[in-house]
Amino acid sequence: MKRKKLRMGLWGALLCVVLMTGCITGRLGKGGGKKSGGSVRASFLKSDHAPLNTWLDESFEVEYRKMTLDLIFEQQPIADIRYEFRHVEKESPLFSLKAADISRRDILRKIALFYHLRMSVAQINGKPAYVLVEGRARNSAFNPNDTGIRSVPVLEL
Repeated sequence: MKRKKLRMGLWGALLCVVLMTGCITGRLGKGGGKKSGGSVRASFLKSDHAPLNTWLDESFEVEYRKMTLDLIFEQQPIADIRYEFRHVEKESPLFSLKAADISRRDILRKIALFYHLRMSVAQINGKPAYVLVEGRARNSAFNPNDTGIRSVPVLEL
């Protein structure tokens, strides 16, 4: 009787190990883990323009503490390009981010996720011209470009 229980216990343990291995392997095979995150990150602000991709993928150490949306886009390392805003709420929650090694693309992706924004690269004559930042507001009350304080360069990469 004890041998039968021991044998059943061993088979159960072996079955659990096989199932766990299959689950892990299946998840990795379907783009789980870092591969999936990497492809999502790489597809965010995707562009065929190699200098833009190089600029977006350059990594930095950043620390943003309780910043409003208009202040975030004035901060380095993401302030070097032009942003156009559409349908973005005037009032926004405060954003904080601290990272020792993060790319511009990931910074912008985190901002987009936090504020529920869509961002895309707008092109003029086949070249990237600015990053279009779109929110869900019915009107376009928020526009830091209207203040006249901020000079936003056109994307020159």
